[in-house]
Amino acid sequence: MKKYKFFFMGVFVCLFLFRGTPGFPQCPGPLYMPENITQAYQMKTRSPDGRPGPAYWQNHADYHIRVQLIPRTRMVTGEETILYYNESPDSLDRLVLRLYQDYLKKGNFRDFAVDTNDLHDGVRLSRLSVDGTDLTLTDNSSVVREGTNLIIRLKQMIPPHSTVQVSAEWQFPLPLHSSNRYGAMDSTAFFVAYWYPQIAVYDDIDGWDVFSFHGIQEFYNDFNNFDVAITVPRGFVVWATGRLQNPGETLSPVCLSRYRKLFTDTLLLHIITPEDLRAGSVTVDKPEITWRYTARRVTDFAFATSNRYLWDAVALPAEQHPDGRILISAAYEEGANYLPQAAETQKQTIRYFSQEMPGVPFPFPSFTLFRYRGGMEFPMMNSQGVVENFPYHIFVVTHELSHSYFPLLVGVNERKYAWMDESWAMLLPLELQNRILKKDISVVLGASLYEPFVGGEFDIPPMVPSIIFGPDCFDEYRYNVYARPFVAYKLLMQMTGKKHFLAALQEYIHRWRGKHPVPYDFFFSINDALGEDLSWFWKPWFFEFAAPDMAITGVNSKSGKTMITITNKGGLPLPVHLTVTYADGTKRTVTRPMNVWAEGDTSIKIDLPFTAPVHKIELGKSGIPDVNKKDNVFVPGQL
Repeated sequence: MKKYKFFFMGVFVCLFLFRGTPGFPQCPGPLYMPENITQAYQMKTRSPDGRPGPAYWQNHADYHIRVQLIPRTRMVTGEETILYYNESPDSLDRLVLRLYQDYLKKGNFRDFAVDTNDLHDGVRLSRLSVDGTDLTLTDNSSVVREGTNLIIRLKQMIPPHSTVQVSAEWQFPLPLHSSNRYGAMDSTAFFVAYWYPQIAVYDDIDGWDVFSFHGIQEFYNDFNNFDVAITVPRGFVVWATGRLQNPGETLSPVCLSRYRKLFTDTLLLHIITPEDLRAGSVTVDKPEITWRYTARRVTDFAFATSNRYLWDAVALPAEQHPDGRILISAAYEEGANYLPQAAETQKQTIRYFSQEMPGVPFPFPSFTLFRYRGGMEFPMMNSQGVVENFPYHIFVVTHELSHSYFPLLVGVNERKYAWMDESWAMLLPLELQNRILKKDISVVLGASLYEPFVGGEFDIPPMVPSIIFGPDCFDEYRYNVYARPFVAYKLLMQMTGKKHFLAALQEYIHRWRGKHPVPYDFFFSINDALGEDLSWFWKPWFFEFAAPDMAITGVNSKSGKTMITITNKGGLPLPVHLTVTYADGTKRTVTRPMNVWAEGDTSIKIDLPFTAPVHKIELGKSGIPDVNKKDNVFVPGQL
């Protein structure tokens, strides 16, 4: 029954989003716009040209956190002070805190099955206060826990353009078996994410973001400042979001000397070697060591630690950062496949992103790949699990790194519109992936992600909020947020030309860097940057139930011409590519750009001079999807 619940929910949402009932608010032009988003444009927090509006606002916070990890028990214990800035025009009568570790709370809903040994009673809050007043955590009139959220009902509202201070102390055990995003590999290696009480986003579209974390959907975070002190036992090294502030108080003299070379050298450095691990000379000789990291204007904070991992690092010159370089690291166990080359691969990838695609300087001063399960991105941190082959290793490294732009620089709402970042993580590194692997990886991606679902009943428009996808629709979710928009972007870049496409993308990034765009901001910004209304493209690819399906529906030869009729049966605009083979063996290629469908025509005619009888006409080529290729070939007498 559970799978049908999600299906019918999806159908309901789709009918709501796309019906044309009179009185439903519409944006300028043919794209449907829901009422809550329409109101944002009316309030001028967003502009129809795709820029943030003159009244745009965005909240943020400063986090000061002290945390201790005890490897033997996998227990994380922390205390924090949050200074939250209400930049909105609203008086807030509540605060919403995320307790993501309640994902493993007994009785809570989850998208994925978990090992029962990892379940617990939820994040244990020992203290929670607002502006110095301790809250009674058992008083349901002021503190309510729902899913992975904790809602504080305030006795005094937070006025516009003011601050509030929240303090908390908490504790929870890291999972050992059940997560590919965070947890313990064993008693010697840990990737720690979703770990601190975090104030949810309050924005001009929905107010408070109150979606619980169930496992599939990912981020929607404000851009915050972090000062974090992480205490672990001697011998454990900590890698984290931001820059290490106290290397001299943490690393052994030998490792410290190598680390400091990062600021004068650009060669690959082995900061921790197998010999260092065997000698036990990695950290300073103290029972417990506190590592301090700071980061500014980032959407989240993750850290990792191990007492058995090697550490490779390399610096990439970058004028946009204070010390003129990006520090790039890989931390992994001895013998790990492909990872000894990972730091250099990341350096190559960051240079490619900065100079070629998207051609925007890499936004962060450091980046670390840490060997864990699965593959998951956080600001300046990435986890990577065991990979079976080199192509998949390259895909994971470049894919997760590309998230540094979406959603970690341009703060899209992944919960509602996961395609606004995942599809870019497919497109941005594609040319580099092809270059490294010496083959077109999009063919493999199409076969695995796109073709199995295209044209089926779960080929749902991306504008349907991603949050509706449940555990029985995970493959369909991946198609919806990774594959369909990725194909759309490729075709749009082909039509506009890469130079113009990149210029429009760069303008969008520039406008919404460190901000929260919704899909309409993206559509309108690209329209504005290109100087044309692409609603004819956005509408079928992102709003409608439509499929790539073109056909040859007529061929006539008379009056010295061969007239070919191409019909768009599926409704998605696609480029037209014809290969005409004549009876004398000669061939002719005919192409029409995707905008031949811009006026809403369902058929077009292509006239060719008659040079010889036609032997065969073929419609389509690799890179142009078509759900039914049986009607793409014409042979005289068989149509």
